[in-house]
Amino acid sequence: MARQATEPGAAQPTPSVPALEARDVGKVYSATRQPVTVFAGLDFAVEAGTFTTIVGPSGCGKTTLLLLLAGLVPPTSGEVLLQGRPVRGPQPADISVIFQDANLLPWKTTLQNVEFPLELRGVSKAERRAQAAALLDLVGLREFESRYPHELSGGMRQRVAIARGLIQDPKILLLDEPFAALDEQTRMKMGLELLRIWEQRRKTVLFVTHNLTEATFLSDRVLVLGPRPARVLDDVPIDLPRPRDFELMATERFGQLRNRMWRLIMASEGDGALPDRR
Repeated sequence: MARQATEPGAAQPTPSVPALEARDVGKVYSATRQPVTVFAGLDFAVEAGTFTTIVGPSGCGKTTLLLLLAGLVPPTSGEVLLQGRPVRGPQPADISVIFQDANLLPWKTTLQNVEFPLELRGVSKAERRAQAAALLDLVGLREFESRYPHELSGGMRQRVAIARGLIQDPKILLLDEPFAALDEQTRMKMGLELLRIWEQRRKTVLFVTHNLTEATFLSDRVLVLGPRPARVLDDVPIDLPRPRDFELMATERFGQLRNRMWRLIMASEGDGALPDRR
């Protein structure tokens, strides 16, 4: 079908601004005797409302990348943009980070841990309690609001951390291997739980994992990083239907996508595997 010509003087469509963007980002740690170049000229953009996962070999800088994107660590060169604006430091109202360790305050209850970011901002007790209670409903932990962290399972603590990360209604949620310490069964359940929350809230999510099955199951796209100094080896679109269920993992297409990422990582480490672009 021929493309329709644009009338002279007609308004041109405005290109969408990425939710988050890395432009020619470099990072060098020079405090040691031998400087370490983590990134050199890293470029990618993430669209609003999408679920993007970052994978790559151990030590390639995945966690450092999240810290850069969150403004917690400055780049050595290049820049990170949040909706087109340079990120110059932490922006907790816009970008929330959830780490592998839930980092809950042991002397605070579940409800108090979730509301804590609003407490720091001086939000009234009634308002922050109401927001925290609503988020505990969202993550299925309302009946545990009076429990302390040591009374919760690992998966429950991570759900508390996710609720706490959402309470300031950030535009972007960065997750650094949040399920790595969990057993396989709990990890799979938490993946489904995260997808359920994402589908309800439609935050822009960047998720770091070593687990290629997890990456394939959760994502709209996967960025495959190579070894240091890391670059994006491939931007893999995950063309699998949503909503996702565990039966999807047994399909041929799921295996093709997972194996494509595995082969790229192995080839980047010099193990002789060839990329498979299917």
